[in-house]
Amino acid sequence: MKEQIEWTGKVRNEGSWGATEWEECDMILTVGMREDKTYGWFETYAKGHSDKYYAEGGLWITDNELVDYDGVFSIDKRVLDVLDKWGIDTSDMRKSLS
Repeated sequence: MKEQIEWTGKVRNEGSWGATEWEECDMILTVGMREDKTYGWFETYAKGHSDKYYAEGGLWITDNELVDYDGVFSIDKRVLDVLDKWGIDTSDMRKSLS
């Protein structure tokens, strides 16, 4: 399974060093999952700025529920929306992000 979403939004980089200014960019997000629905991944970047605004990570699924992710401090809710559409329970993860 794989799905790609495009949107325009404000993005910035953040880290222990601080944060960059917000910049409006056309973004691309790809979410994928193995057929056995135990592991997935995501990749997001800004068109024309892929070296500046880029993130990727893994998605761990147990008993059809998203239980962990890595690669970013806070997972984009668009990733959760795709997983919901694929029948993966993201409710506990959404609570932890609120």
